[in-house]
Amino acid sequence: MTQIKEVRKHHVGPLWVGAISNLTSDALLYLARLLFQTSTIPDLRVSVHRYARGNSRLNPHPGFSSRADEVAALNTILQGKPFAVTEFGYCDGKRPSSTWWKRLFGISDRWSERTVAQMATEEWAFWKQQGAQFATWY
Repeated sequence: MTQIKEVRKHHVGPLWVGAISNLTSDALLYLARLLFQTSTIPDLRVSVHRYARGNSRLNPHPGFSSRADEVAALNTILQGKPFAVTEFGYCDGKRPSSTWWKRLFGISDRWSERTVAQMATEEWAFWKQQGAQFATWY
């Protein structure tokens, strides 16, 4: 909190703060507390990361019915403050298999570069639809 106020003294314009590393209930509660403590800082903007749950990026986190529901909870906390997604991404390297028999034999799955690019394109569209100021593919 003190560091944010100190930076604000020397920074003109919007101040983007890396606030939470996922859109889970615990992370959103932390964000609500942070924003309460920083409510007097003008032009404070929030950035979030959103990591996939399980083997599908489409799975909502526990307590939410959809990914859009996660973002709705975020927007309720933000009360109109802009937000951005400063990290999302998918790797074309080895990842844990989604089937028990592949795990049993140590076989990993991979997404092709084309699949990863398609998922990134869909993510950008999702975040644009949800009102993010920008989204960064990492």
